[in-house]
Order: sequence, then C-alpha cells, then structure tokens
Amino acid sequence: MAELMPSKEDRKNSPCGQLFYFNCGNEVALAHQASVSYTPPRIVRQMRRDLAYLPAWIAPNPEQDWVWLPSNSPRFSKEMPFPLAHVLGAEEVDLGRTIHHPLCLSFWGPEPTLRPLFSQFRSGFPLLDIPDSYSRPYPSELYDRSLSVELLQELPVPSKIIPRFCYTDEELEEACLALAPGAILAKLPFSSSGRGVLPYVLPLSQESRRTLMAQRQKNGVISLEPLLDKVEDWAAEYRIDDEGRVDFVGLSHFVTEKCRYLYNEVYHPRILWQKLASVVGERLLEEVITIHRDFLQRRVAPHYRGTVGVDMLTYQGGRGEVLLHPAVEVNVRSTMGLLAHRLYERLGMPEARYRYQIASFAKKGDALAWLQASEVETPPRFDADGKLLRGNLPLHPIDVDTQFVATFSLVPS
Repeated sequence: MAELMPSKEDRKNSPCGQLFYFNCGNEVALAHQASVSYTPPRIVRQMRRDLAYLPAWIAPNPEQDWVWLPSNSPRFSKEMPFPLAHVLGAEEVDLGRTIHHPLCLSFWGPEPTLRPLFSQFRSGFPLLDIPDSYSRPYPSELYDRSLSVELLQELPVPSKIIPRFCYTDEELEEACLALAPGAILAKLPFSSSGRGVLPYVLPLSQESRRTLMAQRQKNGVISLEPLLDKVEDWAAEYRIDDEGRVDFVGLSHFVTEKCRYLYNEVYHPRILWQKLASVVGERLLEEVITIHRDFLQRRVAPHYRGTVGVDMLTYQGGRGEVLLHPAVEVNVRSTMGLLAHRLYERLGMPEARYRYQIASFAKKGDALAWLQASEVETPPRFDADGKLLRGNLPLHPIDVDTQFVATFSLVPS
C-alpha cells in the first residue's frame, strides 16, 4: 500500500527548513501580476543570477535551509569557516531526490507571476509548502508608492514634503505651480532600487514639461515631491511574523548616489540607534517607530508575511536644523538593509564598522578580474568564532558572466 502524503497541516507542524529564492526587482513584476507570461527586464534577470546566493547568509537553519539558483548560476568552490544554506540548481528539477525533509518557500518579495515556477517546484517536491499568499494578487497600494503617502499622513511631518499624485495633465500643472520654485523629484509607479526617480527644476522648461507629461501619460500617474537637502539615508526594518505581528528589527544606514543604492554602513544595532537618535532626538525616533508598526499592522499585515523596510532620510531644514523624513518609501519585501543587519549578526564584531556593498561591472569578465585581484590584496580573515577580522568578503561565487558583486568588508578604524 502506498504511503499517504502528509497533509498541509502536518507539514506545517513538522520540523522543516526554508527554500529561499532571491527574486529581486519584484515590484516591477507586481505591476504585471495578472500576466501569465511576464519576463523580468534583462538587468533584473542578471541580478537574480549573480546575487542568487545572498539568502544563504540570512538562512536561520543552515543545516536544513536551501537556496534556489537560476540556470547557469556559479557555485562556491571554497568552504566558509561556518555553515551556510545548501544550494539547489534550477536544473535539479526533482527536488524530492535531493531534499528529504519538508521545506517552506521563502521569497525576497511577493511575485505572483512566478506561478509557473510553483508548478515546477510542486511536481518535483510535493513536500514543499508554498504559502497561499504568494499566488494571490496584491493590492496595488502595497507597491505603487501610495503606501508611503498614507503613512506620512499619520506622521509628524510638514505637509509640503508629502508627495502629490497627478493623474491628469491639469493636476500635474497644479502640483508644479504649488511646489515652485525649486528642485523636485518626479517618481514613476512600479519601480524599484532608485529606478523611475526623475529630478526636475521648477519652473519647468518646455522640454522638461513635455517629457514629464509624456511620462505621466505613459504610466497613468506620476508623483511629485520637493527635492530635500539630504544629509543621510536611513531605514527602519520590520518583520511581520506568521501570526501577523509586526516586530521592529532595527535601523539601517545606507548611502545612495542620484537615488541609486551604493552600500550600507554596518554597525552594532545599538550604535546605529544612537547615531540617528543623537541627530533627530530619541523621543521622535521612538514615536516614528511606534507609528510605523501600528500602520504596518493595519495596512500590510492582512495581506503579507515577511520583512518590510521603511526608507527614511535626514535633511537640512530652512533654518539649518537637521530634520527627519520618516517615510520616503515603504518596501513590502526584504531589503538590503535587513540583509546588512543579518550579516552583522553573523560576521560582525561588537565595536567594528563594516560595509555591505553591491558593485556593478559594465563588461563581463571585469568582476572576475576584480575578484582575483581582491583575493591577493584584501583576502578575508576570520577569528575562531567566524567573525570577519579584516579584508573583503565576496558573498557569492563569481564567474566570467557575473556583472553584480555583493561584498561585506571591515572598514579600518
């Protein structure tokens, strides 16, 4: 008699690991979630291939957890001085022959257009639990920038920094008049990682007006907000657990250039809190975190389980004081700040300063050449507990086709 397949409830209650998939760029895919044949842009496919191994560093149970690698992804040839999650290549479709215990699928961010992949996983590994929420459509406000506007309306901020959504050319003209003179940011919906953020100066030139209106017509809506005199980029990281409870994980401090993410400055969580609180005040920071949590509980937790990052920044006010913008974006997905936090937990020494960075290389072969030079000049060195003492640690394998490289490195005192 054939053995009965465990029920979903039995699998949920059984000891199990996770199967991680690094599907960065999921926000753009969410705009096409009704499509049955969506293909991500080439740059997103390249990032998913090159950086696929990143979840291995945040896997809580390395002995039981696995990371799924797209086709042709390279694999580490060196052993680390600590356990990392196992890897599973896309060509290994019969997961049941490789993995002998239940797993739960864990995405970087929600992406219902990956339904064909779910079918592939289910056919090869019936013990894989795929959360129902991964297949359900997501409300558009969870990824189209409007969530941050809702949140800002509950936070102690001047009304002038709240973005204005323009659905018609008339609304666009009115918003430009209200914000003039000065520099503004126009943001397209359904974009991520700094893409779709366009700077303009008011009043608009004729050419800028034509370009901005064309973008509004193409995308249906565009948001405008003042370009603030930024001092530093920050984020608050949260996790919504399986029961829908929202927990504050910690702060992250990152650096951007022309709205493009460059790297995270990584310290002990206590030091990060003290650095921001010393500038904006601990009472305000505590109030902001409380409002964030309450908002995420009401607006996001009913639809989503996983990590959420709320981007913030400090900026110069009109009288020279440093102010906090407490909700630039709400990222309903994992973030590089959360990854930096987890890397510190695994690799960081208490008083040391680190940098988590993603570099891009224009030509194939350049990343591999960089790696070979780095292995000679700044090889990573670990202490007996697996903490990074010095050097530059590549966080994934690199081959001749790699164009994006993530590293964790000690910043000398």
